[in-house]
Amino acid sequence: MANHFGDDCHEKPRSRVPVALYNLHSREHFGSGSGYYQGKQAEIVNGSTTVVFPDIPDGIYALAAFHDLDRRGAIRKKSITTA
Repeated sequence: MANHFGDDCHEKPRSRVPVALYNLHSREHFGSGSGYYQGKQAEIVNGSTTVVFPDIPDGIYALAAFHDLDRRGAIRKKSITTA
């Protein structure tokens, strides 16, 4: 998985991307931050990162990832309001 994270990454050079790989046996945990098949933490360098999961057996998988700008390991949840 490779991704470009835009100009805000250059302003926060220590940001990272936690990535969780889920398979069919762990699908009920998808997006929960637990129960995943494999997990990785990738540093963002020059606005990009690459995550590699080697030796994965054939199957159906899903990825969950988020851009951790402040390296807290958690998603900040803000209220969204409309005018």
